[in-house]
Amino acid sequence: TRSLPYKYANSVLPTMASFGSPAAFQQAPINFSVPTPSPQPPALYPKYQPLNPGTGIPGVTLVTEVNASSPPIFYVPNLLSPAECSALISAGQRHGFAPSNVVGDEPIANASPGTSEGLTAQPKVSQARTSTTLYLDRADTPSIISRVTALLNVAPSQCELPQVAQYLPSQKYDAHFDAFDVSTPNGRAFCANGGQRIATVLIYLNDVEEGGRTSFPRAVWRKDVTQGAQPNPIDGGSFPAGGPGVSIKPRAGSAVVFFPSYYTYTETGQRSAVLDPLALHRAEDAVDVKYVSQVWIREGEYRGVPSCRLQQPI
Repeated sequence: TRSLPYKYANSVLPTMASFGSPAAFQQAPINFSVPTPSPQPPALYPKYQPLNPGTGIPGVTLVTEVNASSPPIFYVPNLLSPAECSALISAGQRHGFAPSNVVGDEPIANASPGTSEGLTAQPKVSQARTSTTLYLDRADTPSIISRVTALLNVAPSQCELPQVAQYLPSQKYDAHFDAFDVSTPNGRAFCANGGQRIATVLIYLNDVEEGGRTSFPRAVWRKDVTQGAQPNPIDGGSFPAGGPGVSIKPRAGSAVVFFPSYYTYTETGQRSAVLDPLALHRAEDAVDVKYVSQVWIREGEYRGVPSCRLQQPI
């Protein structure tokens, strides 16, 4: 049973209030814009990794309903500057992209660029994910790591290696989950390095007019959040009007934050992060070339090997 992690309050970010003192939270100055949600039965809500209301990053907005059939998704309009976006794209073009991987079937012990150190599941190239990727060192990307860790109130060591991914026309990433099913050998192997993935920060590095949207078929977006916004990057896309389905159009510097897993607790207070089936999402087929940078957040310390090192940090 999913328990209620927060109480509703006007102009208070719903998914954060339960993770500290609600009274103190409501007194803190925040830049988040969230309408008052409609009341829902308390037992329907999972406990997601909270965002930090004191970051000073403007415009962070909850864009979905949060209930038993719709997960929380946040939109951040200006997480990175145009110069930072250009520098990340240039790093990928300069150092080269390699085919993106998905989780394979066999455990490996030797580290390779972009994979976990030690025991992990064998990454493999798949037709489900046809983009190309470059893995960067956390020390070389302070502009990303500092904002991601501030936004989610996590340590830099919890961040997987920041990626720069390139989607050429027709390239895509089919519907998938970012978290792991720990009932499988591959899931347990991946979680051996840093634990479960608890958050995804997906940053768009260029404007994309056609194709390449990020879609969440099991989410329901809040129309009152973006009414009147021009251009509006958040809409139903190809999904039926009034039905489930959130589609986000890439805008340079903007980011989407969502949660691949939710927390459960035993009677003794032991916490576990469980894959959330509501967090299913896909990168739609690219028409225009698309560049993104993404950072996955783990429960604990993650170790990885970058594809290259940068002479000039971004």
